[in-house]
Amino acid sequence: MQTITIASDKDHRYTASADGKHFATVHYPKWYSQDAEIELGGVTYQIKGIGFWKTSSEVLLDEKPLYNIKSNWRGTIISRAKEEHHFYKLRMKAWFKTGYVLETYKGEEVMEIKSVYSWKSFYSGYTITFDDRTSGEDGLLLVLIATHCYRAMQKQNAAAGAAT
Repeated sequence: MQTITIASDKDHRYTASADGKHFATVHYPKWYSQDAEIELGGVTYQIKGIGFWKTSSEVLLDEKPLYNIKSNWRGTIISRAKEEHHFYKLRMKAWFKTGYVLETYKGEEVMEIKSVYSWKSFYSGYTITFDDRTSGEDGLLLVLIATHCYRAMQKQNAAAGAAT
């Protein structure tokens, strides 16, 4: 099992670190934005919302889709653009337990995401624990995409709570 920490900065930027070494950055244009840029290994990926309500997104590299993200009431589905039958599902861990888990289409748990909030600095971060099946640059990109989806769910819930 490997652990990654993602900490937020003041300018809508999150930095991802493993073993104290920075390896990626996720930047949001606004705090409530569904769009983002991921810088990983010298490559910049873009996450763009699709549709009027932006419940779907694409992860793009050089304007070509790599991953599709679809959210609904049952969870978030992350799939490769050309292999939609091999998908990952991001869902709540359990009632009365914090965090979300990422499962394969076979139901195998590959990652757990927990939110960490600093009352001292008023910034949130995340701790991600994942197994060796999601290693390498492609696996790290999947970790960052899943964390983006978890952050989006948190922001949507905060907006819905503020509206009531």
